[in-house]
Amino acid sequence: MPDDLLSARMPVSRGAFSEEIARRQDEIDDLLAIGRELVEAVERLVCALYGVPDVLTDLVVESAVTRAGTVAQQEE
Repeated sequence: MPDDLLSARMPVSRGAFSEEIARRQDEIDDLLAIGRELVEAVERLVCALYGVPDVLTDLVVESAVTRAGTVAQQEE
């Protein structure tokens, strides 16, 4: 058995396991939210560099954020 498996921790009860799952899901949700903010910032920067009008920039950002959410849901 590899050494890293020996260091694994398992919750001692179903309640503790459920709490661990909820904590991890909150952590994942926070990371996804940060990722979406970064996607928006990058899309706005690229649009600004290319001189894309604000109306189109908003559509590009909306599309990118939607795709980011879709990818996250597919992985679940």
